Amino acid sequence: MKEKTVKLGNQKVSQADLKFFVEKGDPGFSPEHNKRVIDKTIKNYELMRHNKLKAWKDKVGERSDVVATYLHSRAAQSDVPIDKYISKKYMAYLQGKRIMQVIHDGMAQLVEVSRNDA
Repeated sequence: MKEKTVKLGNQKVSQADLKFFVEKGDPGFSPEHNKRVIDKTIKNYELMRHNKLKAWKDKVGERSDVVATYLHSRAAQSDVPIDKYISKKYMAYLQGKRIMQVIHDGMAQLVEVSRNDA
């Protein structure tokens, strides 16, 4: 069954949707301003997403590189424990970076919660 439509300006609108149609829009409504706000929001979102992805790659990248090279050497050399492959100093460095990241993430969550409460 074909739905009945009504032509309004240069668009066809379903009769079922006519109840949502407002002849006069809100006073002061500007389609150009609305488009600018939407475009700015999308741009800000994409920038935030890019920054979060970069931060995540930086956080994970170094540790994953170490693990990948260790697994490659383990496949080639058999039973070399990780503490023999990576120096204790470098292992402590990686663990320190992980701990600092956990602290940083916790602080960021606290700041976000306090902003939401205010």
